[in-house]
Amino acid sequence: MKRKLFKSKLQTALIVFLIFAFPSLSLSETSVNVNLDSWIYPALERLTLVGLIESDLMNTKPLTRVEVARLTGEAMRLMAEKKLRDETDRLTLYFLERLKRELKDELISLGIIEGVMVDTFIKPLEELRVKYNLLDGNYTLYNNDGIRYGDNHNLSLDFSGYSKFSDSLSLYYQPIFEYNQNLDNEKRTEFDLKKGYIKLTKDNIEFELGRDSLWWGPGYHGSLLMTNNAKPFDMLKISNSQPTILPWFFRYLGPFKATWFLTRLEENRTIPEPYLTGLRLNIKPLPMFEMGISRVVMFGGKGRDMPGFSDYITMFLANQENKSDPSKNNNQIASLDFSIRIPHVDRLVPISRSISIYGELGGEDEAGGLFSGTGYVAGILLEDIFLKEGTTLRIEYANNHVGNNPNLWYNHHIYRTGYTYKNSVIGHHMGSDAQDTFIRGASYLDNNLLIGIDLDIEKRGNSYASPEKHYQAGIDLSYNVTDMIEIKGRYGFERIENLGFVKDETKNHHLVGIEFLFRF
Repeated sequence: MKRKLFKSKLQTALIVFLIFAFPSLSLSETSVNVNLDSWIYPALERLTLVGLIESDLMNTKPLTRVEVARLTGEAMRLMAEKKLRDETDRLTLYFLERLKRELKDELISLGIIEGVMVDTFIKPLEELRVKYNLLDGNYTLYNNDGIRYGDNHNLSLDFSGYSKFSDSLSLYYQPIFEYNQNLDNEKRTEFDLKKGYIKLTKDNIEFELGRDSLWWGPGYHGSLLMTNNAKPFDMLKISNSQPTILPWFFRYLGPFKATWFLTRLEENRTIPEPYLTGLRLNIKPLPMFEMGISRVVMFGGKGRDMPGFSDYITMFLANQENKSDPSKNNNQIASLDFSIRIPHVDRLVPISRSISIYGELGGEDEAGGLFSGTGYVAGILLEDIFLKEGTTLRIEYANNHVGNNPNLWYNHHIYRTGYTYKNSVIGHHMGSDAQDTFIRGASYLDNNLLIGIDLDIEKRGNSYASPEKHYQAGIDLSYNVTDMIEIKGRYGFERIENLGFVKDETKNHHLVGIEFLFRF
């Protein structure tokens, strides 16, 4: 027993040592995060897929603005070293030039481009966003920071701003005003803080305190542990803000990133105000291969014992319930994920210029072992499909149906409210005992005009006599009038069969939405 405890403490000490003891790939400074719905992420993905970025860790989001600037600088350097500018396609060059304009201050601070360095500034208005959505029926929304729309008219307005004080302190805020004509059968007008946090950065250690979203894993339509399907957490987060190269033989792991967080969930649940904590480790041993491991634990809450330090460590290292002391039982979930990005596929087969293959395998604790009750996400992205520049096809499939324990995922015999926050699943939006197939095609008609078409087929309650089936189809258009003005529109159709698991109960819903985004 003592040997096991010593081993656990030794493993934990090693993890902490590796996370925080070594310098990053470049000098670090404080920086706010890039929101998960930003155009910056697909731009970085394209630069990575064409081989202009090699040290990215894209499967742990959000990234900071400084980290995005570092990756932009890497793309600029590789293009210059390999003399690729004449061979690089129009859309990739457009994204690179736009990133340089967007991140000019950060690029100057990192010494990548010349200019006047500003250590302290206040930007009271960064973005202003106005959204209008007209719903016919209770249209299902996913990955929307927990924001809900009701039947008929829905309007929201949010704006954001951020500040930086020297190299160590930064601040971000994003309040939102919402009007819903008919949400839960009543008119609602609300004003809230959508996101807001303060950051303290020392060397390469970043402390974030406030409200923000996390996305862990390579999935586009969903991930098993962490997504923005639920409202952003009020949390403490500690991470190395830029990837680290570890010493000794650990250097073969490549760029390394660790993220830890702690939050407390809402009071209105079976066990009020439980804690939720998570740890993610992310590496990239090869320029084409990225992998990560994540673990999230729900513990404590009103009326439950709080763990001691050794119990807290055991929660991350154990793979089953605490049989010896049921009062310390907790809800554990973990996953392994990977992505393989292959550039220049067209040199072999003219299917697409680049391919990304990715997956995530997760396990729930109550099955008796870490991967004895598995769920998974698998996907493929074809960039420039059939060599048509700017045209992509993505296919993604998720499944967490466990035959001998169908409602295993996101549920727990003590924390009966499950793996949710304010009535939304924290992980994959499909919920428990479900499967989801998502297909999306998108094409840039020119650098500033993107059209997309998607189809989502979701089956919930696979073990029920009448599983609930969701069919969603949508078309969207996005147009950048300038770098400062973007207009988006979307139409969506949804059909639900066996609504509420009642056989032949069918509903059709529609959504028409428009969004105006102003950047300053």
